[in-house]
Amino acid sequence: MKFLSRAMAVCGALLLVSPCSVGSPVARADGTTAGPTPAPRRVSEYVERDFTVAGTPVQGSTKQEDAPVLAPGQYTDVSTVASSGKSEKYYKVRRTWQGSTLRVNVLGRMSVTDQGGSAGRGDWEYELTTVDGGATCSRYNDLALDTGNMGIVVGRTLLALPLDPNASQPSADVATCGKADEFLVKVGRGAGVGGETQVEIRVLEEPPAENVDQLPPGVQKVPKNNSKQLTSPASGDPEPVVGGSSFNDAFEVGSGTYVTEISPGEIVVFKTQIKYGQSGFFSLDGIDPDPAVLQSDESAYGTYVPAIYAPDLSRMNSQELMGPYSFKVIGNKMVTTNVPIINEIPEVRYRNRWDSPRMFDDQSLGFSMGGYYYYTFSLGDQSSLDGKPVKFKFSIKVSGDVSGEPVSTVSSTPPQDEGSGQAGAGNWRWGLLASGGALVLLGGGGAAYSLLRRR
Repeated sequence: MKFLSRAMAVCGALLLVSPCSVGSPVARADGTTAGPTPAPRRVSEYVERDFTVAGTPVQGSTKQEDAPVLAPGQYTDVSTVASSGKSEKYYKVRRTWQGSTLRVNVLGRMSVTDQGGSAGRGDWEYELTTVDGGATCSRYNDLALDTGNMGIVVGRTLLALPLDPNASQPSADVATCGKADEFLVKVGRGAGVGGETQVEIRVLEEPPAENVDQLPPGVQKVPKNNSKQLTSPASGDPEPVVGGSSFNDAFEVGSGTYVTEISPGEIVVFKTQIKYGQSGFFSLDGIDPDPAVLQSDESAYGTYVPAIYAPDLSRMNSQELMGPYSFKVIGNKMVTTNVPIINEIPEVRYRNRWDSPRMFDDQSLGFSMGGYYYYTFSLGDQSSLDGKPVKFKFSIKVSGDVSGEPVSTVSSTPPQDEGSGQAGAGNWRWGLLASGGALVLLGGGGAAYSLLRRR
């Protein structure tokens, strides 16, 4: 029986200003609470999990001029496809402060199917432009192709970066996007079939860093396809844990060695804090199918994907394989040549947003933020697995001292004018609890506040 009712754990990665507060215990999907070092959920508590999206419902407009304005917060909408022609929805976002960084993430999970069934579902297009169309700030595309019966996660993070104070001659688009106050977000779909996909839209705004001239330069080289040159941090017996069903109820784990169970067709999500000045390793160390699958007469096989997401939910694997990995059962033994699969997070620095190459097929600058980094595992829905869960062994190591944190003292977000049509005010107003970052968004009040590292 599917587990359909999970309480959202949004006081961790997502800090609701009301009723939650900074420093509150993290709410878990099983109804318990935990502090900075949560007690792991045991494998005996395993239930099947459905991927979910959460937020204030909003309807994007098919016309640019009627696009709803999304305040910083979290929203849900529905993406549809047409049998002919493109389908497009538009939203607007606005800067609160000059010199801030705007990040807009659009994310959803398409239904599980095979490669043939997914071929005509309509590809995705994401774009962030200035509202007058004068400059393109971010643009990405996603395929809807499911090559491993995975139920693929689609989505990108669109950026409007502030001007780099060290850049003497930025390009025209970079300069325009760095100074603009209002932007247009487009989520498009190509012609196809496949019905509706629920999407989650997160709007984040980081206030300008007042100490930017004192912060270290960004890393000049990022890890790429270097897993075989790395050593897994696994040590000792793995601790059994149960992951969340989505990014909203991801289960928090620290440095350590773990084992979790995943049913065919599922995705499970964990999160780990990596602060400014720190780096991390995420290693998938072993895969153990159910004994009944190993003893089956037919040759069973499975597909799987480990993935890393930054605090802005941009995918940032250092191992850039786009399709799934696989394992086979031959002679009652599991055979795979892939593990360990080690993904590396370079040192998190504020100036990575300007100085560093992007990670994972030119997608992510998310490692310019301290906060929660997400580790996800997807298991394909192969019939030869007979619906039985597979054990995934993994390990995590966070290294380095906290340093190079941005500091900002700004006035709180001004109240919205009546009749402004801005969505989300008074409902899902939230800040990302960056745990070493400078990202807190509060509505109303008018009082000044300092965004400093929580100790």
